[in-house]
Amino acid sequence: MDARVLEVLEFGKIRSLLAERASFAPGKSLAESLMPSTVHSQVERWQDETAQAVRISELAGRPPFGGLLDVRPLVRRASVGAVLRPEELLDVANTARGSERLRAYFLRHGPEAQATGLADLAESLGVFRGLEREVARCIDQEGHVVDHASPELAKVRARLRTVRRRAREYLERLVRSSRGQRFLQEQIVTLRGGRYVVPVKQEYRNEVPGIVHDQSSSGATLFVEPLPVVEANNEVRQAERVEEAEVERILTELTKRVAAEADLIVHTIEIAAALDFISAKAALATDWNAVRPRINEAGRVGIKKGRHPLLGAGVVPIDVRLGDEFTALVITGPNTGGKTVTLKTVGLFALMAQAGLHLPSEEGTEVCVFRSVFADIGDEQSIEQSLSTFSSHMSNIVSILERVHEGSLVLLDELGAGTDPTEGAALAVALLEHFTENVGCRTVATTHYSEIKHFAYSHPLCENASVEFDVETLRPTYRLAIGVAGKSNAFAISKRLGLSDAIIERAQAEVSAEERHVDDLLRNVEEERWAAMREREEAERLRRRYGELYERYHDSFEKLKVARDGILEEARREAQELLRRAQLQTEELLGALRKTGQHQRERMAADARDQLSDTLRTIKGSDESDQTPKRQDRRESDAPVQRLSTGMPVRVLSLDQPGEVVQVKGDGKVVVQVGAMRVTVGAEELKPQKQAAHHVPARSGHTKVIHSKTMDVPLEIDLRGMVSDEALESVDKYLDDATLAELKNVRIIHGKGTGALRQAVQAFLQQDPRVSGFRLGEQGEGGSGVTVAEL
Repeated sequence: MDARVLEVLEFGKIRSLLAERASFAPGKSLAESLMPSTVHSQVERWQDETAQAVRISELAGRPPFGGLLDVRPLVRRASVGAVLRPEELLDVANTARGSERLRAYFLRHGPEAQATGLADLAESLGVFRGLEREVARCIDQEGHVVDHASPELAKVRARLRTVRRRAREYLERLVRSSRGQRFLQEQIVTLRGGRYVVPVKQEYRNEVPGIVHDQSSSGATLFVEPLPVVEANNEVRQAERVEEAEVERILTELTKRVAAEADLIVHTIEIAAALDFISAKAALATDWNAVRPRINEAGRVGIKKGRHPLLGAGVVPIDVRLGDEFTALVITGPNTGGKTVTLKTVGLFALMAQAGLHLPSEEGTEVCVFRSVFADIGDEQSIEQSLSTFSSHMSNIVSILERVHEGSLVLLDELGAGTDPTEGAALAVALLEHFTENVGCRTVATTHYSEIKHFAYSHPLCENASVEFDVETLRPTYRLAIGVAGKSNAFAISKRLGLSDAIIERAQAEVSAEERHVDDLLRNVEEERWAAMREREEAERLRRRYGELYERYHDSFEKLKVARDGILEEARREAQELLRRAQLQTEELLGALRKTGQHQRERMAADARDQLSDTLRTIKGSDESDQTPKRQDRRESDAPVQRLSTGMPVRVLSLDQPGEVVQVKGDGKVVVQVGAMRVTVGAEELKPQKQAAHHVPARSGHTKVIHSKTMDVPLEIDLRGMVSDEALESVDKYLDDATLAELKNVRIIHGKGTGALRQAVQAFLQQDPRVSGFRLGEQGEGGSGVTVAEL
């Protein structure tokens, strides 16, 4: 691609935006050097990579490039025998660790996101666990070689600490002594040249025999190494030299390990840079809400709602097509109307697509792979070369003519401008004819000349297009209409700006009748075309809106039907399960009563079991019956509050349970005793019941037993001090009594202790069908020393 064309179409700014989204230096370098490809297969592969990166980032977020550094210079130094410093070795180890994280990310999420190409690329990233572990073992995160890097280093550092401590202890005793406080400038121990010294006042130099290593700038203080610590300092220096040699040996060994992996490390950096570069393309596509364009080899360009990426959020989308019915597009309209923006959008989209970038447009956008792109855009006047605007434009066009071929895209701004209108228009027509008929390339040109519009109307390979301009507001709309030629609107704009009618009429008289007729025809066609387009857009908007509403309400209706059926089925299952459990509890109670020989209670339990069985059959039968009669029956059974009185037997329709009226409230609410519980319901939820004669004694006897049990059975049982067998037997009997008494929750006190009794009790409750659930006591209930069971 011509470097000048890349500059004119501002492709460099796109590369800068791409580089900003790269994570580390090699990836940024690839972004800054991005060039469009002219090979169709390569463009397709690049587009596929960007699409895969978009999918994987949507699934798992941005790839983890943290820790990666460009350590290639360090690796090359290691390869030629240089010894790497600790912080440099840390950079290599951190990069190796980051590479492994990146590899795992793509191998884990790539197949899930249908990004197998990126997963295959990531699989070639190196794994350097041995090198990572060895560097981590020898060097801490502050870049210091640690004591346990080698036995020799640990030994010499231990000796070093000992001799340093001995030297410091002598000097600190000197500093704290009364003698030292007299002749020392400050009561401190410091270092000069790696040796421990004390600051001695100049006048007391002879009081401290030793070696002077330094003095203050004023000369009032001398830094003296007392003779008693000279030998200790010598040992310190000797140990430090041994330490330095051992550290150097360790760093040399680590560097050799880096050198041994040099080729793989360099390869890993290059692969990581490629993945970073591809991920930056995906980030740019996401930020722009861009789509993957279809790539064709037929020379077609079809941009749908394309937005120039450098013009910000307020840019008006444009639709452009080229290369199907026609190979040249002539765009006309007033200045500042968006003609040049359209021209640049077409050219930039071609470059971006061929560079593997997604396009800020709608689905269905397609471009072809051009072998070259040429552009003559903007004011090319050159004072230095003594060229006029026209001369500069023509120089560029001559250069284009020398290199253009069938697979080219040619962009020409203000074709024929800058010279005599008649001659300029003739040249423009000749050039368009040459590009379309002789070369066969794809051409987009902007112009003001009517002769070029007429040529585009008459030529089968050319098509007119115009940018809409609102004469009332004197503002362009930037919308492009293909198939309609635009007008310069010079007279209308001048009139709106205040030019007198007389001058405008005189100017219009200079325009030939034929030209005015053609302009009137163009205006009428344009007006009708825009009106039709607006109506079509409104109809399409309404069609989409109605389609969305239909889908939404249809889906909601289907979901409600499914939810209703599911709720009803779940309610039936829950009712059957409750009755099954109650029936099972009754059977167990009946068995227990048989053992005790209490025949009267046995008959009562058998009656209860029969009643539960009848209720179960009723529910099962209702599953097979239609729901409408139930609703009708309920409406017919609504009980006006005036017909209810205290003590009246009723059936609670919402619970399908018998009860007895306890209180009739004034707000239409009624308190009903249902078994052992009281509920407040609306009067419409109650159906008066007739009380059978034989029902009284049976009910009173049953009520008497339950009432007796309710009065006698406590809400808790204390098992503390019992062994497990005795405790479980007591719990079993207590649960029988609590069930007969219709208790809902009971407390079982087993204490904390070793926890064995608690475990035994909870294991028993876990298997007992009378128990629907249990939990440990909360604060105020006894905590872990109590289990609360729900019956």
